[in-house]
Amino acid sequence: MKASLDTNVIIHLYRANKQEAIFSLFTEGVFVDVFIYKVELKRHGTDVIDQFNDDINNGKITLVTDEWLKERGIYSLYKDYFDEERQLYFSSDLGEVHAIALARTLGAVDLVTDDTKVSGPHRFLMELPESDTMPFAYYEILILLFLLGIYTAENAIDTFYEIRKYSPELSFEFNDKLRFFVKRFMGDPYSERERTWFYAFCKAHGILPKTKLRKLTCKLKELKECGVAKG
Repeated sequence: MKASLDTNVIIHLYRANKQEAIFSLFTEGVFVDVFIYKVELKRHGTDVIDQFNDDINNGKITLVTDEWLKERGIYSLYKDYFDEERQLYFSSDLGEVHAIALARTLGAVDLVTDDTKVSGPHRFLMELPESDTMPFAYYEILILLFLLGIYTAENAIDTFYEIRKYSPELSFEFNDKLRFFVKRFMGDPYSERERTWFYAFCKAHGILPKTKLRKLTCKLKELKECGVAKG
């Protein structure tokens, strides 16, 4: 899996020093549009810039510039996608527009964004059955890492609340997002593409999703009863 990162998820993960979640799931490449780096991140996430630069320098993140796109002969394609996406979102979502255009340009690249408002890219892309770009919020990444066996149930839950601690605007609870995950991919998906993708993912990795997610639910209940987790 490969990913194009939006500004907010970078800030949320790096503030909690949990950015390794991204690299653990998206092992085929993590890409960031230069606009997000030079404008959005330096405007809203100056406190994480040094850590982020370290991961660019050590090769964990590919910073995509116009020159990088031109060298690969895909700059015009990127501009076309950018112009298309810009018509669909508010002017305040310019970072997301760059991230989505980049994902579409690179092909079969997932968008990682914590902009989950009703009119935002996460929700909008879920409702596009023809889209090749699958959107993920940070809590969905944690659940996927649990399903893969990279995180234990307790790791996933602890990481969720650790991220929330450093980003108070993330006021939701793990059990609510777990229910959303199940509804999105198994129960009543926003598009059939969601269910198809999820079950193909599980089959490819030998995952029995109902069994695994039941274990996660039980662990959450156990931690709540012990007063360790909220929600």
